[in-house]
Amino acid sequence: MTVSLDKGTVEIRWHGRGGQGTVTAAKMFASVAVKRGYYGQSIPMFGLERSGTPVAVYSRVSKDPIQRNDPVRNPDIVVITDPSVMVFLAASPDGKLPESIPDPRAGITDETIFIINSPMSPEEAKKILGLEGKPNKVCTVDATKIALEEIGRNVPNTAILGAMALSKMAQEKSRRSFIFGEKAVLWRTAPISSAIWEKRLL
Repeated sequence: MTVSLDKGTVEIRWHGRGGQGTVTAAKMFASVAVKRGYYGQSIPMFGLERSGTPVAVYSRVSKDPIQRNDPVRNPDIVVITDPSVMVFLAASPDGKLPESIPDPRAGITDETIFIINSPMSPEEAKKILGLEGKPNKVCTVDATKIALEEIGRNVPNTAILGAMALSKMAQEKSRRSFIFGEKAVLWRTAPISSAIWEKRLL
């Protein structure tokens, strides 16, 4: 499951909650893109990330300079780091989310790819999203479980990054420079990347 930059720009919209590292993950993804020689942009849509508050972030990766900062309306990729989004959708009789939670399906096209933090199968998630029978590709990974097992904290952002990394080496390098600085203690987070890459989700 890959997304090509042949079209010029790939647009990504992230949906999570404060404390899950969604904003940080989006910034790291843009940083990886820059280290791979692309242009990257990542901007929170709803201000600062606060614990428990719904958070949405939009990112762009391009071969050319990015000269816009408007919200992503028609995402190529939707990343759902908050597993409660799928729980709400599964329990909703009309398939709608509470008004306080931005709908990850807004503005999607038949080519939009979903990467979801959930123990559900891709088939289950696709049905709950109301995309059954449509060509959209859906990838699920239990990023919360991986994070709890590897670092003992419910911060699934690194596991999600592993599922959508542009390059494993670039991801490791970006994480070291972005979060830990030059004296990185990488051993705590490296197993997360390994767990994701063994699955070869993308």
